[in-house]
Amino acid sequence: MSNSLVIWFAVVAIALAMGGCPVEPNLNNNGTDGALDRVDDDGDGFSEAQGDCDDEAFAVNPDAKEVIDGIDNNCDGLVDDDLDGDGFPKAEDCDDDDPNTHPMAREICDDAKDNNCNGFIDHDEPDKDGDGYGPCDGDCADNNIWISPGNVEDPTDHVDNNCDGVIDEVPQGCDCTAEPGASIEEQAARAIGLCNEHQILTADLIGNPMGYGVFEDWGAILPRVSVDASSTDGLPQQNCKFLILSSGQVKNPDPQGGELMDLGISGATDPAPNPDGAMVNDLTQLELHLRVPGNAKGFSFDFIFFSVEYPEFVCSMFNDTFYALVIDDPGLNGGERTNISFDSEDNEITVNAGFFEYPPYWSLDITGTQYELPEVWQPGCTDDPSIGCTAPNPCPAYKGSTTGWLRTTSPATPGADITLIFSIHDEGDSILDSAVIIDNFRWQTVPIEDPGTVK
Repeated sequence: MSNSLVIWFAVVAIALAMGGCPVEPNLNNNGTDGALDRVDDDGDGFSEAQGDCDDEAFAVNPDAKEVIDGIDNNCDGLVDDDLDGDGFPKAEDCDDDDPNTHPMAREICDDAKDNNCNGFIDHDEPDKDGDGYGPCDGDCADNNIWISPGNVEDPTDHVDNNCDGVIDEVPQGCDCTAEPGASIEEQAARAIGLCNEHQILTADLIGNPMGYGVFEDWGAILPRVSVDASSTDGLPQQNCKFLILSSGQVKNPDPQGGELMDLGISGATDPAPNPDGAMVNDLTQLELHLRVPGNAKGFSFDFIFFSVEYPEFVCSMFNDTFYALVIDDPGLNGGERTNISFDSEDNEITVNAGFFEYPPYWSLDITGTQYELPEVWQPGCTDDPSIGCTAPNPCPAYKGSTTGWLRTTSPATPGADITLIFSIHDEGDSILDSAVIIDNFRWQTVPIEDPGTVK
């Protein structure tokens, strides 16, 4: 008898002595009988008897993570577990019955679902790029801080910067179509060219309502527009209205006489950055709280200043003033109140400013404004060397004059919340009107070093 038979009989004898049956020598069966497969062939911690559906593949077992590879990795009877066919397995897909819901989906606002499986629903979706706008706030590229609904369109970069669905659009006015129910403040913002509601935090008109208004013209003066699409002067192709602020009634038919010159506001607080104690009356202002677009480096606006105090009260205490004041911009004078409209000699915009034009040689037709009328008497014009003021000589016999169109440009801090105040007032008296037209406000995407005003 061979040794192997002796061993086999010994095993049988021991088994019988223990009251049991002989043990099947092939414990693994190599898949012949999975119910008896108790040996972990691939060393992944699971045998076939414990649910391993491929005991020759270490990465296939009940504890494995299902991946998209055409294999039932976790032995649940489903290949790749992608029930909805969106390319994501059940382990990663928070709704594997909806092909529009998966980790790479775009969040659909107001459907009460977590479309992109990140744990946030609708308007709770976070702002990933930190530009102040999430996908449910209209951000069309929430991975790019330079693109958001609050940004200004740069017509040169082939990008939809402001998420309006149009790339590199030519600037258009927003005041040619009436907005039903729009307040006078909303109309004023649109009239000067502020069209993006995301950039306007608040808008307030301050003073007697007789002193301000939105108009399509003033005499021969019309809103500024570009002559063609290739214009480089920053004017819109479409522009229908502008804002007028006045120290008397807007469009006063007699700005040098009558009751309409006095708005009844006496002893107002001087809005100057450094008040000098001047008497300020008939103060009229548009105060805007703005959020600077994330891709803007500054802004500009156009204006015309008129005064019937020219030429008679040049170099005098009767010196009506227009200010454009910026407050809270950290990059401009440390956020302090700063006047950004002045001439080349740093003179405020008054009849003393170097921009005032010698009538009747105006740079634009101001017929019908009542600031172009000849005077029946010869006014006096007196120099004041103590303040460096030189009166026109000869002294023109007119009831007023204008600066013509001017443009002020100022730097601005991207993303900052700033206050911009357009302000006009009588100074030293409550009569003899001055007025300003404001139009064509525009955010600028090129760097601007310092504030300045030019013709």
